[in-house]
Amino acid sequence: MIGIAPSHPNQLGNYTSWLSKRGFAYKVLSPGESLKGCTMLLLCGGPDVGTSPARDEAEIKWFKEAYTQMPVLGVCRGLQISNVILGGTLYDNLDETKIKHTTNR
Repeated sequence: MIGIAPSHPNQLGNYTSWLSKRGFAYKVLSPGESLKGCTMLLLCGGPDVGTSPARDEAEIKWFKEAYTQMPVLGVCRGLQISNVILGGTLYDNLDETKIKHTTNR
């Protein structure tokens, strides 16, 4: 059973439809709900980390419950919040015109 940390309602159907078409069992988690019965956590994409404190709080709780116990898949925002929880750095709104790309060739 895949526990889905809910994304924006307009996007949730993309995740549930994809999982259903492939025969995966899932449940959309509610804030405060535990991951009991889940074997994987899916953290969906959405607005930047820090723009929705209630969502951040719920996802942090689920991530900490899942970490080392089951696989965690973070899509876009989900990967960003995983990075932050694990002590990584997240840079907001980088100006790509000022980034210097290099190669080791």
